[in-house]
Amino acid sequence: MSLRNFRQTFAILFTLITTAVAFTVSRSVNWRSVGELPSLADLEKNLPGYRLFVIAATTVLGMLLGAIIGPKLAARLVSAGNALDRMSARDKLAVVMGIVIGLLITTPFLILLSRSPAVGLPISALLCVAFVYLGIRAAMGMRDEFLFVPKPGASRGTDGSEVEHDRCKILDTNVVIDGRIADICKAGFIEG
Repeated sequence: MSLRNFRQTFAILFTLITTAVAFTVSRSVNWRSVGELPSLADLEKNLPGYRLFVIAATTVLGMLLGAIIGPKLAARLVSAGNALDRMSARDKLAVVMGIVIGLLITTPFLILLSRSPAVGLPISALLCVAFVYLGIRAAMGMRDEFLFVPKPGASRGTDGSEVEHDRCKILDTNVVIDGRIADICKAGFIEG
């Protein structure tokens, strides 16, 4: 799927989902009176079709929000995908490990807060985002500890350790033949 098709498909699906959520929420509104406020049922008696108007207006509002936010969210997802393409294997591994750690830390809170769905669900979502972010930051800070994944551009030496190419030196064969290696080492050009 091309990026353009992904953006369009995501934006359309996001718009449909926000429209459906808005429609469902507007239909589940309690039409009985709350305290001193007049009930929505009284408004329905005085203004015929008021409930239908509220449902239609809320649904249209959900559709507009989805149409505005969907393409922007799709563009952000594509940017995140492009950033993942540029990441090294160690960085990708660190991100995945951070996500797993964050989700594992969030699970007990999700179980406890799910008993109160009205308040618990948004708080759980916020905690999930926070813990996943902190897990990613912690794992990215430790990405150099993942020794089983080679650094980009690094080769293995004869003893199995990583050889960094930024410390390699190129010498003319005359230096080796003439035996001037000891002089070059004393000068500090070559370690050893």
